[in-house]
Amino acid sequence: MLSIAELRCFCSQDKELLMQAFCTYARPLLEYCTPVWSPHYQYRIFKIENVQRAYTKRLAGMKNLNYLERLKALGISSLGQRWLERDLILCYSLFHGICEILLPFKLGVSVTRGNSCKLVKTSCNTNAAKYFYTNRIVLA
Repeated sequence: MLSIAELRCFCSQDKELLMQAFCTYARPLLEYCTPVWSPHYQYRIFKIENVQRAYTKRLAGMKNLNYLERLKALGISSLGQRWLERDLILCYSLFHGICEILLPFKLGVSVTRGNSCKLVKTSCNTNAAKYFYTNRIVLA
């Protein structure tokens, strides 16, 4: 957790500057390689999100706002939302040939309706496979 004294090490108490510092130095560490290691347990998501939650609460004028109001006031999104965006961006890049990584996507074959690029969720016995990237992005 951040203390008030840790934020006092900055010469400025400007919210925009402090958020820019957080987005530059801390958030990339929290978002690094999210398609690979993205947590699926709620308590782990809450612990990682708590870093951003605690930082935004320590900013001037943000103490009495709840977390969603702070995010809206600062113009940023939650880490969970950003993880979902990163997953979808990677999915788009894989299907359109922008990124060339061999992942075991299973495409659904439809002869009557839709298109040929439908993803199919595979059945799994282990949590490692169940929450792997290729199964996590399918909304079925």
